[in-house]
Amino acid sequence: MNNSDSASTSALLEQFRAASDGLLYRSETDSPFEVVYFPQVQDSGALPAAIAQLPDMPEGVKAEVVELPYFFRNMVRDDPDAGEEEVSIAHRSRELQNLLEQCLEEVKVYRLGKRRIHAFVLGKTATGGYAGLKTILVET
Repeated sequence: MNNSDSASTSALLEQFRAASDGLLYRSETDSPFEVVYFPQVQDSGALPAAIAQLPDMPEGVKAEVVELPYFFRNMVRDDPDAGEEEVSIAHRSRELQNLLEQCLEEVKVYRLGKRRIHAFVLGKTATGGYAGLKTILVET
């Protein structure tokens, strides 16, 4: 990767950081998003193995892959009874989803775990590698 690619990737990761700052993924627990980047991965087939190498990943659990709209479905929904804060969260969540779809190719969500699920929203960057966000959700 040359300096121009590196700067472009850094700018992209900063966009993701800014768009997700203060936004929590809503599940049985509310968890923040963190920016992740896998520069060595060039093919989506290698992502589950790269994710499994990270600290705190559940061992022997196969990644479940879901589509981005499904992952964000509860966060972007318009509720006519929603208060100002909920409307703002839905708006920011839609903006984040759109940013991920516009800036990354082949965006998918990789879920690892059974009750405490590590979720990685990842897509291929224009400069190579895979980038996106990770969070933790709880489903019982």
